[in-house]
Amino acid sequence: MHSFLWVTLLLLSRHAFCVLNNFTVDDSDPSIRYSPAGAWNARNAAQNCTGCSAKPDPDEMLQGTWHDGTFSPSAGSNDHPNTPLFANLTFNGSAVYVFCALAESTTAPDGNSDMTFYIDGKLMGIFAKSAPGFNDIYEYQYLVFSIDTLVLGVHTLVLQNGYMNAPKSLVLLDYIVYSYVL
Repeated sequence: MHSFLWVTLLLLSRHAFCVLNNFTVDDSDPSIRYSPAGAWNARNAAQNCTGCSAKPDPDEMLQGTWHDGTFSPSAGSNDHPNTPLFANLTFNGSAVYVFCALAESTTAPDGNSDMTFYIDGKLMGIFAKSAPGFNDIYEYQYLVFSIDTLVLGVHTLVLQNGYMNAPKSLVLLDYIVYSYVL
């Protein structure tokens, strides 16, 4: 009887000491896969991108980096007209949070956002926001997607920017946080 009691207490104590932790994945981390190739621009404080219309303050971005991608139904914004852009992250956890900077301008850059989020191939959320038209103003560390009800395990998050024949959409991906249990 005593051995059964000790085994039961040991198993219960193991679960009682599980701690939920957050892990932050910067946009520059190679575990985030961007596609199509060449459609996303890796940006940082050291780059002076004269041809870029989106110019958020690097001091406001995690580690001074971000990835920007513009979906456009027509040619000109990138070499992939009318092709949605994707950012994928595989993680082991029970929750995930996606943070971006949002441009407030309606021209140069067009700050409209239209993102779709999938977990393990299943549609889990949409973030759509029209820019109010304030030039040179950005909102930083903006939570564009979150879910905290996933079964603990390995999951794949897909951020999709734009969709066929949709209006122009800008993503300034800063970082992703996921929660896991120790």
